[in-house]
Amino acid sequence: MKGDVDFSPILNGSDNLGINHYHLNNYGKFATLFGKINDLIKSAPAKAKDGRVWYNNSDAMYDHFDTAFYYNISVGKWDKPYVKIA
Repeated sequence: MKGDVDFSPILNGSDNLGINHYHLNNYGKFATLFGKINDLIKSAPAKAKDGRVWYNNSDAMYDHFDTAFYYNISVGKWDKPYVKIA
């Protein structure tokens, strides 16, 4: 919840923001950072002993949801704001 990155350009006066991992290009100069975080979330579990590869075989057209796991990316949380440290 703390870091040296100034997210104020995307926070727009708020102290937290949920990141839409399907549209990372909407976050300007932070798109690459969030892309790397997204890739890490999906690849790290497979590197653990007996870990599994992330997959998404969902098909919303048929209301069929089959994914390895769901996840969220956010800057801060509703009850714990992001704090920029020097």
